[in-house]
Amino acid sequence: MLCCILLLACSGPPPSPTKPSTGGTLRVAIVETGQEEYPGTPYYDPGRYTFTPLARCCLLRTLLSYNDRPTEEGGAELRPDLAEALPRISADGLTWTFKLKARLHYAPPLANRVIEARDFITAAEHVGRIRDAPYLDDVVGMAEFEKGSVSTIAGMEAPDATTLVVRLTGPAGDFGNRVAMPLLAPLPAEALAGRDDSWYAGYLIASGPYMYEGAEDLVLSGSDSMPVWAGRAAGRVTLVRNPSWDPASDPLRPAYVDRIDALMVSDLDGAVSLIDSGEADVLAEPAPVAAARRYLASDQLRGRVFTQPGMRVQYMTMNLAVPPFDDLHVRRAVNLVVDRVAAADAIGRLRDSSSVVAHHVFPDGIENALLRSYDPLGGDDRGDVEAAREEMRMSRYDSNGDGRCDTPACAGVLAANAEDALGSLIANELAKIGIKLVPTDADPSVAQNHVGTFLNLGWGADYPNGGNFAGLVGKDGLGDEFLLNLSLLGASPEQLAQWGYDVNEVPSLNDKVAACQRSVGSAAFMCWAEVDQLMTERVMAWVPLAFIDHHWIYSERVVAFSPGPESVAPALEQIQLRPSS
Repeated sequence: MLCCILLLACSGPPPSPTKPSTGGTLRVAIVETGQEEYPGTPYYDPGRYTFTPLARCCLLRTLLSYNDRPTEEGGAELRPDLAEALPRISADGLTWTFKLKARLHYAPPLANRVIEARDFITAAEHVGRIRDAPYLDDVVGMAEFEKGSVSTIAGMEAPDATTLVVRLTGPAGDFGNRVAMPLLAPLPAEALAGRDDSWYAGYLIASGPYMYEGAEDLVLSGSDSMPVWAGRAAGRVTLVRNPSWDPASDPLRPAYVDRIDALMVSDLDGAVSLIDSGEADVLAEPAPVAAARRYLASDQLRGRVFTQPGMRVQYMTMNLAVPPFDDLHVRRAVNLVVDRVAAADAIGRLRDSSSVVAHHVFPDGIENALLRSYDPLGGDDRGDVEAAREEMRMSRYDSNGDGRCDTPACAGVLAANAEDALGSLIANELAKIGIKLVPTDADPSVAQNHVGTFLNLGWGADYPNGGNFAGLVGKDGLGDEFLLNLSLLGASPEQLAQWGYDVNEVPSLNDKVAACQRSVGSAAFMCWAEVDQLMTERVMAWVPLAFIDHHWIYSERVVAFSPGPESVAPALEQIQLRPSS
């Protein structure tokens, strides 16, 4: 696995042509899944499916968005899209005001229709009617709207055609990232035309550089109304250029190709086969590790792999209220003794993924890569037993100074997820410093169960902002019925007593996390990087084990490739094909 890690780390995008290559038809292999309403069509309702490969790149624009470039090229930074500038945020962080670019139009059949502020409210209402909307749950009135107790969302107003005002229940610095998600792309009410919301996928009106082929023939009302893909070839949906799209208003999407053919397949292996045969140019999702290894092992194929650091971390957590983990020296010893190379290898095999050793807590993408070279322990990734024992000697749980935890608290620490390959590896490592783990089936998300450690947790970000991780390290993740914050970091004395712990105080980053949740832009990146450093060096409630890399394979027709910021879909609008392709 380590060999694979090194190879993947060295792969990269094909060199971009000196002069952009435009035109051609890009063929995208998409695994058909979760589309009971509309068989044979790719993810069509952005309000229902959070991440869809044809949404932000191609069919839809949002108030804010990204340049769809790697992190080192500003890919994590929010930029104006349909908004003419970044939002104006009130001093208390509760009111966000967006000013729209004027005179931008929808695609046919609504080419004469200007995109207006009220269309974002329609989109939010659509989402609230069809699903739980966690990304909008702190908009004033959204909860009541979802329950059906009110007919409008009190916290969203359009005082004029180009102004959208959103009021929040509390400060949320990542709200800009949320409005950049396709679920809040503008939705003209005409597209619903009295139909049930579940039918919107078939009547989606584009605002981006592409639209569904044949969309100009859509009839939006009446008994003869048919969805846009009616009569399309089975297993294929085609996107063509949107004649209403104004490239001068959209510096984020170069939209190099003329057409995009979405080819439906039943599984990922079938999608890879299309790339192998040259029938498709790119996958709509990361490639399996086996396929990436095969490409990297071939002199002919090696140049057709792009590796991107994902926004997911795998980690071991320690419950700060369970002895011996209530002692910082013990937690530091645990961090020092674990063989992270072996752990990353085990995680890679368990998840069938490319796992690279993590030296800190949060993925680089949510910190704008500020800590990419950060390695505070500066030790051997294979685990340093002597350094760990030296640290253990300073704890109150080593009574004879031999570097091993030797009090009764060390003899039977309840450990969740302890019986797979990774769990066995970590249990053996901790035994070297005297900590004996006892596997348990008790639910660690119930605080009263007093589970000491969970050995293989994973968490991924939905967008490049540390707000995705706030619940894991702050008070928002603490609850009487369910814990997201399994370390109990920031729990109050009252909560600890209620849950039956003898410990009455644990470390807290609540104030810092709250400050980060209020921050936006570069200040947010910096703030979350500081939380990461505090977690990694001073609190040490986690042992970060591995980050998950994503890798993409593509055909020889592709001469320039880029991933999207969430690392779950390619940036199709950035792809260039060889001339005459």
